[in-house]
Amino acid sequence: MKDQFPGFYINLTIDPSKLDINVSPTKTEVKFDDERLVYNYLRVAVKHALGVFVVAPTIDFDTDTNFAASHSQTKNIAKGGYQKYSDEVSSLERENLKSWKSVYESLQNGDRLQNEDVVTFKSQISIEKPDLFPQTDVALTNKKEPYQIHNRYIVSQIKSGFVLIDQQNAHERIVYEENLSAIKDQSRPVQKELFPQMVEFDANRAHITLELLPYFNKMGFEIESFGNNSFIVHGLPMGLPGGTNATRLIENLVGQYSENLELQLGIVENLSRSYAVSSCVKRGTVLTVEDMKSIIDKLFACETPYISPTGHKCFIDFSLEDLKLKFA
Repeated sequence: MKDQFPGFYINLTIDPSKLDINVSPTKTEVKFDDERLVYNYLRVAVKHALGVFVVAPTIDFDTDTNFAASHSQTKNIAKGGYQKYSDEVSSLERENLKSWKSVYESLQNGDRLQNEDVVTFKSQISIEKPDLFPQTDVALTNKKEPYQIHNRYIVSQIKSGFVLIDQQNAHERIVYEENLSAIKDQSRPVQKELFPQMVEFDANRAHITLELLPYFNKMGFEIESFGNNSFIVHGLPMGLPGGTNATRLIENLVGQYSENLELQLGIVENLSRSYAVSSCVKRGTVLTVEDMKSIIDKLFACETPYISPTGHKCFIDFSLEDLKLKFA
């Protein structure tokens, strides 16, 4: 229609090899090679855009009071409608744009920001309060990095208090949902073994393994039958820790699957649960800061982050008020 414009549009630039345009005969849909990554890019961009115009609250986990606008500012925006975009970019906006670009570049390279790197965003919003902290810049430093307790739990600070995460239960949930997606929607990439490994089973488990081979391939395994209840493992799912024992992993996976047969979960559900239990990060494992951040990010991107596939809590949150009562 004449003089009519959309409320918004999204311009995505992506490598054509990462797209499948043959989803619909009308070519009105596309399928991304890594939908989760595209979603995270879009979420970050939208959060940033909404934060600039103060039209939506920020997420609890990364809220900083320096980004908060006063009531009068929010009210003025609501009354005035959309803010007019100006072609003139201030020096402050250019400086902040560089900082955002550095964040996106680190995502594209598959690396997180190093501990010593600091990304700084300057704010034009002034808040009247005592100058307890003379620092004027809003810096994403490592002061809120998670840490580990007894090599079992991860502590992550949030605005209202902190979250205590069971690393094994949390990683079980992550691996479980990733595996469900790999089997139902898109196969996981394979990481080739330098030397193929042999796995041998008794007749019963060898029969089960033969039936599961198509599912194993979707999960990222490369396994073939070698006869006489034996199988050769040529590759493992991408993302497993280095030095993973392929033989032990397959044996544990098939063993766990066999034990769960009486639960009548179905092949996909049983296999995903068994793989999560067999390959997750176990309690007692020492994690780096990057490992902990990865678990936290992936856990809260899950559809059901609250409990593990085996029914145990993944995390407990503690509010500042709860802690205050403990010291009453």
